[in-house]
Amino acid sequence: MLRTTDLTVDAIAARSGYADARALRRAVRRWYGDTPDALRRAGTTGAVGGPP
Repeated sequence: MLRTTDLTVDAIAARSGYADARALRRAVRRWYGDTPDALRRAGTTGAVGGPP
């Protein structure tokens, strides 16, 4: 959703079952080694690896 929608991180966290945006940010950093904003900027280029 970070790469394919304009939803806020708060909205994505809620739709994905996270307690809050902070929890989603921590998970993204753990999985991808980067921030949700960086993933969003990477878009659909596949530049960042990790879980689908």
